[in-house]
Amino acid sequence: STIIILNYHKEVPTWGTPAEAIEAFYLNIPIYAISDVSKTEMNSSLLWWINETDGEVFRSTSECVKFIKEKYKLQTVQPEKE
Repeated sequence: STIIILNYHKEVPTWGTPAEAIEAFYLNIPIYAISDVSKTEMNSSLLWWINETDGEVFRSTSECVKFIKEKYKLQTVQPEKE
C-alpha cells in the first residue's frame, strides 16, 4: 500500500494496531486519519505517527478524499456502459 487511511472515532476505543503505524513509519507510508475529535483529544502515539509520516488529520471523508485526489493527482473513472 502507498497510503493508510483510518477512521478515528471517539466512541471506538482503538485505531487499529500500533504495529500498522510503526510499519507505515518504517516504509515511509503516509497515514491519513478521518476523525470526529480534535487533535488534542486524539491518541498521542497515533498523532505522532501521522505527523512523522507526513500524514494528515481530516474532519470528514469528503475532505480526505479531496486532499488525496489532489495530492496524488487521481481521477474518478466511470465504468463503461455495456
